Amino acid sequence: MSGAMMVSGLDITVRECVFRHALRNASTSVILNFNHENTDLLEYLADRKIREELPSARFSPNEICNTYYRIENDELKYHVMCEAFRLLKDVSAELGTELNLETYRVLSEPEGFENALEILNSRGKNTTAFRSRYARLAEIFNTADVLIETCAPELESGTFYYIASRRASDTPDNAVTFRKINAALTAFTAPITLIVNEGAVNHMNDLNVMIKNSVDSANITVIYFSNNAFSCNEPEKFLAYFSQVLFTRHNLPAAQLISKYFGSRDVCEKRTSVSHDDRLFAYSLPDVLLQRNHTTTTTTEVRNKLFVEPERIANLPDGNVIMNSGGKFCITSIRRLLI
Repeated sequence: MSGAMMVSGLDITVRECVFRHALRNASTSVILNFNHENTDLLEYLADRKIREELPSARFSPNEICNTYYRIENDELKYHVMCEAFRLLKDVSAELGTELNLETYRVLSEPEGFENALEILNSRGKNTTAFRSRYARLAEIFNTADVLIETCAPELESGTFYYIASRRASDTPDNAVTFRKINAALTAFTAPITLIVNEGAVNHMNDLNVMIKNSVDSANITVIYFSNNAFSCNEPEKFLAYFSQVLFTRHNLPAAQLISKYFGSRDVCEKRTSVSHDDRLFAYSLPDVLLQRNHTTTTTTEVRNKLFVEPERIANLPDGNVIMNSGGKFCITSIRRLLI
């Protein structure tokens, strides 16, 4: 399995088969489970090295400044950001500590910075210049905080990161999580699998960006589980991200949308009718012997038929899927598909 696959529907058998198959072929994976009704995914990871939170991002003022420059493309703003971190490094050095993430979080806040200056004053240090520099640079730390939140966590090869949430994805906390994962996947160069179990997801921009960036990366395999792929805004645009889309059994309203998605075709049906004249002397003996005692009429009727009827989608047997792969579709067993 490679590329990007969407699995839409209510069939637990198909989900389990695809999930187990993905795990067999993955050495490193990030699993996002937003479906609080489907928490058994963790059971399949029993024999794997699991972490239930993302690793901390490496704190690097140089990388943060460089990231800021790539975003803003402004030399002046870049130098202001560099000067802000230089200020905190200078104060940290005076305190006898290194500027790490913990120190940054204290010194970047006005109260923490003022407390640090009071300590230096008590040691007989002149802090006027520090205070003046902070007053000029204080606002830039709000931007730095955002950049630090989105710094790429350093994923470890051979580890399965299982991130679960009982809330839908459209929350500020989850938005930060999506941005962190997106940055981590972008920075990770070895093969990795991203598995998303959608649940009550509102397809916010950060999720769409993460999925789109992942499917465009050669080293990332994406598996996306959805109860109903047509529950989001612009579903056909979202489905277009995936090289394979598997539809399992759906309720009838969803099945009608899926049937419309597959479209219809014109079918030519030929109809033949035969008419006889039943009068006793309507035909001569040679006509009867040569079977020329009737008239045959053939007509062609064009009918528009759905490729897949909604009722068929709503009644798919367990383990069966309708697969759309590159505009071609077939109905098959998930076990046969994954051989």
